Amino acid sequence: MAQTVQSTQQYVNIANIADGIVITKTGQLRKVIEVMPVNFSLKSEQEQQAMVGQYQTFINSLNFPLQIVLHSRRLDLHPYLSSLEKYVGKIDSELLKLHANEYIEFIKRLTSLANIMEKRFYIVVGFEPGPIKQGVLSSLFGTKKSQIKFSPQDYGKFTKLLQERVQVVIGGLSPLGMETNVLNTQGLIELFYRVYNPEESQEEQLTDVSQIESPIIGKTPQPTNEPHVENKATQLNVINPET
Repeated sequence: MAQTVQSTQQYVNIANIADGIVITKTGQLRKVIEVMPVNFSLKSEQEQQAMVGQYQTFINSLNFPLQIVLHSRRLDLHPYLSSLEKYVGKIDSELLKLHANEYIEFIKRLTSLANIMEKRFYIVVGFEPGPIKQGVLSSLFGTKKSQIKFSPQDYGKFTKLLQERVQVVIGGLSPLGMETNVLNTQGLIELFYRVYNPEESQEEQLTDVSQIESPIIGKTPQPTNEPHVENKATQLNVINPET
């Protein structure tokens, strides 16, 4: 009897990405903050001590867990090179145009010979609604799974509490001189795309979700216990653009 080939997506603990929030298959909510670091080594000793003290105070003031993620990726210079090529087309001086083209070719050769890496820093802020009740059969038999659901009221309450935690983190990092950026739906999709597809992400760029007119639907899944938010988030294998 032929065995059914299962999708690798079942091993990814993501049920939905909507409204700039990652919803896991266990019903947990996550928001991701990108943090632009500061050069600690260039600070004076007094400034370093002040930063350490402020950071310690910030960490001790938290009453919820955080996850700090460092992601190393190959530096993507395609947007930079594309902008240069457009600029070269507007140059009237043939000499300047020649030098600009030589510079572009130099950058292309350099990036092809060496892997120039960049580091991105992220803080993952989560909210766990708590145990979600399932059917009796699903608790007795592991193969029988029921769908986890959030009501619109609960979803709104949970996202509000999550956003409050995000603001606490941003407020704690601001005195340290660290700029922050809360990833929206597009940013989250691109982040996970780069994490799970490091090679493909260098060659194939994702489409902006705001330009997608209809949902991207994969193979129809079997009933699962993935979280569902009525009128807010979509099922697994379906990503709706932000409205």
